[in-house]
Amino acid sequence: MSPWERHRPLILTAVLLAILGASVLAAWSLVWQRHIPADRGEDILRRIRAKTLPSYWGSKESIRWYLIQDASNRPVGYMVIVRKPIGQGYSGATLRRLGGEQQGESWALNAAATKGSYAATLGGRGLPDTQIVLSNGLVTVTRQRAGSQAQATTAAPANYIPEGLRDLVAAEVAKSGTTARFCFTLNPESLLENRVHFTSITMTPHGPDQVRLESHFIQGEIDETCYFDAKGEVYRIDDNISHSSTRQTDLSSLAKWFPEVTEIQRDLEGGTPEPQDTTGTEKPAPA
Repeated sequence: MSPWERHRPLILTAVLLAILGASVLAAWSLVWQRHIPADRGEDILRRIRAKTLPSYWGSKESIRWYLIQDASNRPVGYMVIVRKPIGQGYSGATLRRLGGEQQGESWALNAAATKGSYAATLGGRGLPDTQIVLSNGLVTVTRQRAGSQAQATTAAPANYIPEGLRDLVAAEVAKSGTTARFCFTLNPESLLENRVHFTSITMTPHGPDQVRLESHFIQGEIDETCYFDAKGEVYRIDDNISHSSTRQTDLSSLAKWFPEVTEIQRDLEGGTPEPQDTTGTEKPAPA
């Protein structure tokens, strides 16, 4: 009997054990990818709510100006982010111009980030294109479509990021040092087949002040790297697909490229716009 024949049972057993081990490892990896990051997302949101937003954002209004540059570092647009305390909560607004397209959105959250409202417009239209209300654990989405209105309500997932909270969540993921998965509502795909549709987003930290955001959805994908200052505020966003960059700057520098931002500043001095609810659904007041 040859050595191969004598040891054949042991060799086959070893091969089978190796295959079994690889299968178990692959299955474990799949479970980790699908569940553990989502659990970590839930934990991060629970910690934020337990500390409440004032412990992160304080009591002062924040206005930040950003210059958007393409892959060749040419100025192609700007972004303005505003946040201010209202009562026991906060409201905020973002205005973004890229090329000839302008987008605006406003939001409000209570101190625990358990109630909120959001409104988005496209092209400066008076009526909101998308409205989102978070109240009593439910998410209600309303969209205007060619003169008609569609609306749906569903339970908010435990790892759902309320509108206005994404940057803070990303900053906390960077500090945690662990990958986490969340879900959010992407305006164009927030309603599908008359149901609220949530989009998954994975945040992977690259040090305590940097995190990569990745999301794949029906119409495309998001792949961005966000950088945070010592206060946890975003000062730079790199788009890893288009290689464009959004960098924080001051008003006077931004006005050299886009003079209209001085008018935005004057408007902001008159008050930050609140999310408008034209759906008949009661807007949850921050409290």
